[in-house]
Amino acid sequence: MNWFAHPFLAFLMFIPCALVGLIIPRIIWRHFPLSQDAAIVKRSKEALSDEARFWGAFGFYALLTLAYLVAGLSGGFVTFVASASMLPSWISFCLSVKSFGRHSFRSTMFYILPLFPCLSYAVYFGGFLAQFLIEKMGMMGSLPLPYGYYVPDIIVAAVIGLIT
Repeated sequence: MNWFAHPFLAFLMFIPCALVGLIIPRIIWRHFPLSQDAAIVKRSKEALSDEARFWGAFGFYALLTLAYLVAGLSGGFVTFVASASMLPSWISFCLSVKSFGRHSFRSTMFYILPLFPCLSYAVYFGGFLAQFLIEKMGMMGSLPLPYGYYVPDIIVAAVIGLIT
């Protein structure tokens, strides 16, 4: 619990691991074809992977929103706003790719600008949640041995990974 007195240490310790965790599915999925349909084969592999990532993330946020709703929790607005703001940003990105190309900085900005309010709120909410959790885990102290020293670290690492 060396992160209790200095919460920024939790981010320095756990964000690199979370980023590696984000890269692992991309490395694994690179070896599987995106589609078996002959009509789709004419499109570039890069365009197919962009669409697969977008619709996968959109479906994940939509299912997470549905889980919040079914469970009766009132925190699903964050994932709903994320999934709702992804649609205009995807439309904006698709329109900008026709004009500027897929690897253009302008195309990236056309994707991020509609997401900016959602991303700024998610950063604010995630930072506030991590700070609150770090304080609560530090006040809890260590649990009985043999796993007591590691439980707060695991909880903080999992939450910071989810925030990342």
